[in-house]
Parts: sequence; C-alpha cells; structure tokens
Amino acid sequence: GFVVDFIDFYWNTSHYPAFNIADAGIFVGAILIIWESFKPDTKTSQEQSSRD
Repeated sequence: GFVVDFIDFYWNTSHYPAFNIADAGIFVGAILIIWESFKPDTKTSQEQSSRD
C-alpha cells in the first residue's frame, strides 16, 4: 500500500538525513534556474558587438 522512495545514508557511525529523489531533482532544477538567471546572455552580447 505504499512506495518507499527515500534514500538514507550511513557512514560508519554518522547518519545523514534521508531525502527523496524527486525532491532532490526539484531542488537541483531550481538551483540551476537561479544560477542561469545570473549568467550574462552571451547570444545577445555577440549580436550587439557584431552590429557595431
């Protein structure tokens, strides 16, 4: 009646927080979108420099 999709890591005596693969994918996608928004638009810069 249920799906277990959490990953739980152990290293020796250390226990790391369990996480869900889908939630990790959403988080990584959001970080990539934010990162891309800070990058300069190189296509527009190249077009403007060729016009000058």
